[in-house]
Amino acid sequence: MSALRKTVLIVDTDVGSAQLLHDMLDLDGFDPVVVSHLESVKSIALAVAPDAFVMTVMLPPTTGIELAAELRESFEKTPMVALTSSILMRELAEESALFVAVLGRPPDFSILLDVLLEHSREGV
Repeated sequence: MSALRKTVLIVDTDVGSAQLLHDMLDLDGFDPVVVSHLESVKSIALAVAPDAFVMTVMLPPTTGIELAAELRESFEKTPMVALTSSILMRELAEESALFVAVLGRPPDFSILLDVLLEHSREGV
């Protein structure tokens, strides 16, 4: 990991979507790490100490909201971005106050990039 490249942990059980997001972030100078198996998220997060998280809200058998709440115990100030295609889950994610942004799924990549860059400048 380069000191100039911010690590983004992508949590998505849809491997194809996660890979696309990985490739786009990589091209824009981030160091993306994909986790598709939910039981591995916390241990991988602790190992790589990401500068930001991007996660889908629907992560059966749990939700990204529950996962974010659990991760907050170890990553209190790390920015988290939620992705969802559900209006209801979007509202719940926004109300949780766990995320710096809640975006549609698939995300508008320019908006996601703006959010990540904004929080990178804030010293993530």
